[in-house]
Formats: sequence, C-alpha cells, structure tokens
Amino acid sequence: PTATDPTATEPAPAEPAATRTLEGGLGTLAVAAVDAPRFFGAHGHFEPDGFFTPTDAELEATLRALGPALAALPRAAGPADADRYYRHLVGVERAGRRQLFVFGFCDGSVRPGPRWTEPFSIDDGGDCYFEGFYDLDENAFRDLAFHGEA
Repeated sequence: PTATDPTATEPAPAEPAATRTLEGGLGTLAVAAVDAPRFFGAHGHFEPDGFFTPTDAELEATLRALGPALAALPRAAGPADADRYYRHLVGVERAGRRQLFVFGFCDGSVRPGPRWTEPFSIDDGGDCYFEGFYDLDENAFRDLAFHGEA
C-alpha cells in the first residue's frame, strides 16, 4: 500500500539476471539460469526439465544446510568444514521439483584466479570434491557425496 493508493502492492524483488559471486567459503558462485546449462552440463548428469536462477533465500537455505550435511559424510582427508571449499550452485528443475545442484571443490584443486568461476567437472578426485542436490521443497540434500578415488 502507498499513501496515494492503499491497494497498491510492492513489486516482488527481481531475481538476479547474472551469475554472481557471494560471500562465504573460499568462493561461492550463484549461477543464473542463462548460464546454468554450461555449468550443469559439465557434470554429465541427467537432462533437467529446466533451469532457474536461485533466490537469495534459496541460496541461504542451501548453504545453511550444507555444513551439517557435509560433516555427516565419511571422508578420508578432505576439509570437514563446508567453508573450506569453493561452491557452484545451479538451479535445476526435475520431475516438478526445484533443486539446487551444489558442486564443491577444495583450495588447490584449480589454479588461482578466475578459473574457479568457470564451469568444469572432474571424475574421481577424492574428498577434495563433492556434489549433490538440495531439494527446496523438502529442505534436504539428496545424493550428496564426496567423489571417489581412481
């Protein structure tokens, strides 16, 4: 409502249109829908129904749940703290559900500089790498795991 029109409503905040870096971890990249096919496609998973740009609230919920979820996973030597990883977060739609695909990688696994903001994938790699899906309806991770060793 405004002083001149009591029935007016505030416009909903616009979703960010561009991929952007966030505070937290070694670096966190929130991938916009326009860039999502490049990032998600690098991992060779299923063909999603679509992509979306995650809202700030969705990103915060996912990152808040990531620490406890990673701490509960078995690991050989990788960092136990979720903030010791770079993270890519990609909004993926599948079977009518909105999920954030999370790909994490530890320091030293990529060369310094802008490289960590580019899409890439790695097979194996041990517990320096993890990935999984955060289901926004259930507020829970699905298929979250560290990579294996070759």
